[in-house]
Amino acid sequence: LLIYFFYKKADLIICNSLKTCVDFNKLSKKKAYTVYPQPIISNKKFFKRKIKHYFEIMTIARLSREKRIQDIILAVSNTNLENIRLNVIGDGNLKNKLFMLAKLTKINVKFISYSLTNEKKYFKNANLYINSSDFEGFPSTVVQALNESIPVISSKSHGGIYEILNYGKLGKLFNSRNYIELSKNIKKIYFNYDKTIYKLKKNKNYLNKFLNSKNFDKYNHLLKKIK
Repeated sequence: LLIYFFYKKADLIICNSLKTCVDFNKLSKKKAYTVYPQPIISNKKFFKRKIKHYFEIMTIARLSREKRIQDIILAVSNTNLENIRLNVIGDGNLKNKLFMLAKLTKINVKFISYSLTNEKKYFKNANLYINSSDFEGFPSTVVQALNESIPVISSKSHGGIYEILNYGKLGKLFNSRNYIELSKNIKKIYFNYDKTIYKLKKNKNYLNKFLNSKNFDKYNHLLKKIK
């Protein structure tokens, strides 16, 4: 309702993904522009990841209801794979409940407070990144994971996720809150890991559109138009 009544009065509408831009165009009847968020430094060297002693799954998220971390825990439990370790990086008011759920399902889960150091540390050893949110605007951690040559599974969380994953070419999508479907996707990647890595390597250059520092220039250019 706020978008419908007030955005049409805006001098400029800038969105962080093409899908959001299309949605705003329809709702506000006003032209919207897409500018991708702050670019991540491109890691051009492809790192061929391998499963070692553990299949390391990670996610970075606020531990709150809409992030649906419980779905990842339940999905991992449902795989019945013994050598999975789940690393959850983030803080929030659901930490204790999620800890208890992990304990009940008897899976190997580690909760880590967020810091840039921890982010880099766990990206280094990850075999799979999962985004399980109900909704996201532009999940930059997914871009970062792909940039670090990590396979990704993401919920269909609206916003820019379809564009980031190039509509399935760069990662797998599952219906939000469907932990059974998520579990099946984890097993598909686990049992076809070399093929998954090959597919990611083949399509990784697609990420350059999100890593381009010229996005800042586009943003500034648009702002100058309303002076």
